[in-house]
Amino acid sequence: YEKSDSKEFYETLQSQEPNNLTELEIETHFIYLNKTSYNGLNYIN
Repeated sequence: YEKSDSKEFYETLQSQEPNNLTELEIETHFIYLNKTSYNGLNYIN
């Protein structure tokens, strides 16, 4: 899990083109990027 907290891992996920990902990958990337980019704040209604 150390790798998933690195800046390089974040930038790799952020730079990936959504057209090349499966629906599940898009959803997991969205949750991960949302959680890490907004200081860990993740709101679910």
